[in-house]
Amino acid sequence: MHKVSLVSVSAGLVPVSTDDVPTGCAFVFQDRTGQIESPGYPLWYLNNVNCSWTIAVDEGCVIQLTFDSFALEEEYDWLRVYDGMENSAALLGKWTGTELPPVVSSTSNYLHINMTSDRFIGSPGFSASFTTDPTSYGTGPADHSESSDDLWTEATPLSCNHILQDLSANISSPNFPLSYDNNMNCSWNISVLDGCMVGLNFTHFDLQFGKDNLTVYDGHDRNFQHNIFTGRRLPRPIWSTTNHLFLEMNTDSTVARSGFFATYTTICVDEELPESFIVLHRLANRMYGAFTSARSFLDHFYR
Repeated sequence: MHKVSLVSVSAGLVPVSTDDVPTGCAFVFQDRTGQIESPGYPLWYLNNVNCSWTIAVDEGCVIQLTFDSFALEEEYDWLRVYDGMENSAALLGKWTGTELPPVVSSTSNYLHINMTSDRFIGSPGFSASFTTDPTSYGTGPADHSESSDDLWTEATPLSCNHILQDLSANISSPNFPLSYDNNMNCSWNISVLDGCMVGLNFTHFDLQFGKDNLTVYDGHDRNFQHNIFTGRRLPRPIWSTTNHLFLEMNTDSTVARSGFFATYTTICVDEELPESFIVLHRLANRMYGAFTSARSFLDHFYR
């Protein structure tokens, strides 16, 4: 949490940067069953840990995660489970303390787990097992290939509506950086603390011009449209006026491109910003003042 004049800025999780952090702390599992444990389990995990486990199984299957033990420093160390390949996917749950989490199930063949700890007290950590169950994907209209007697259907992602409540996270189109699917309707609903605003910054944008688009709404639904984006031009940074921002991506049945990648952060306002004010700077034991508008201040700080 950073403090600047009238506002406080949350930049999310602190990057791992201490010598205490174990190397090789990002794991990928492709077996149908397996065991996942915090680093060093059953010994206490280290401080400043940021570890991830990505489970990727066969298409047409879902993953079930069952916890055997759980003990994290309450309110300071967290375990988060996401319904997809990374932490930009829908958050299925986050847990801290010693209460055993419930069984968690994915809606697709991917599950992503992330554990973070602060720089103080450790705990025994957690142990969990995962299993794989077959299921069926949603399907689009069936088509018949002239060169084959087999019917095929166009697969549609099951988990395409995301609710994001972290103070910062990455957002990307499905399959990014690979091409997104056709006939998609996906949404990202960002909801942060009251009194905060959401800043959205794009680093990649490539949608089929005029056919596929991303619409950004200033709020938690479609009532207040901010802008519609298509093509390859990178959108400028966007600020919400409340603690909600809603994104919706629609694609047609023809050309697909690489999609988009964006990051959102949160600015929490301690009190309402005036239209303009003076920002004070200290340099060599002397105080200097600069007159600025609220919008210029936010744009500068977000960069």
